[in-house]
Amino acid sequence: MSNTIKIDNKNYKVKFSYGSLKSLAKHYKCKKLSGLGEVFAKLDFKEGQEPSIDQLDTIALIVFAGVENANKKIDLPFDADGVMDVLMVNPDKMSELLELFTESMVNASDSEGKLQKDPKKK
Repeated sequence: MSNTIKIDNKNYKVKFSYGSLKSLAKHYKCKKLSGLGEVFAKLDFKEGQEPSIDQLDTIALIVFAGVENANKKIDLPFDADGVMDVLMVNPDKMSELLELFTESMVNASDSEGKLQKDPKKK
């Protein structure tokens, strides 16, 4: 599973962690991360049913927050709508990144209360 998205012929890393959640919480004006549960509950997709605009916007914001989080030193030349433009023509990438996001949330809850050692630091 790739943790990148290609926008305008350039690959951008995607990282879902506290930084991306904090960005989402600010966007949705949540004072606590638990407030995002209501936002994520909107992503309850029904088989064979087209996603709503609200659901697509939420997906775009989630992925954009992950791109921002992984590329903090870059001034990104696109916004969440630009992300969705790419995902609309590549639904497999949308599914892949949503799966990556879901896995990151599961991993975060599994390690709750434990500090994670940065593998790059020794």
